[in-house]
Amino acid sequence: MTNQLFLKGLNGQYIKTNRNTRKEIYHDYQSGNTIIFTPYDESVNTESICNGIRNSAYEYLINVLNTNNNITVHWSQIEGTTSDYDIYYDLRLEGLELKSYDAAMNVLNNVADGNCSMKYNEIKDGKVYPIKCV
Repeated sequence: MTNQLFLKGLNGQYIKTNRNTRKEIYHDYQSGNTIIFTPYDESVNTESICNGIRNSAYEYLINVLNTNNNITVHWSQIEGTTSDYDIYYDLRLEGLELKSYDAAMNVLNNVADGNCSMKYNEIKDGKVYPIKCV
């Protein structure tokens, strides 16, 4: 992928903020929204994560990003499966958190009061809620 993230229907200008070529972070400075990509296997990359998702789950995610500010999304995939995501509300990453994948993940790991064990989750006020409608 390039230094800018282009996804169907996604508004805003998502710019790559870290140097990692596999575990990438893209941020829209106007909305404060961030997308963190985690490919769990060598054959997986940001492009396969974006393409490896059901339409309804994709549309839900894009709608959340287009209609909210200060959203952080952790979007991941394991080889041979569709991609998963966790949506963190009212969580704006800044500074080192945008430049370092490990720093960003450390923030996410300290926010949720519970396990993000479902395929799609929303984290609001520290509580994890499975997204069941997608």
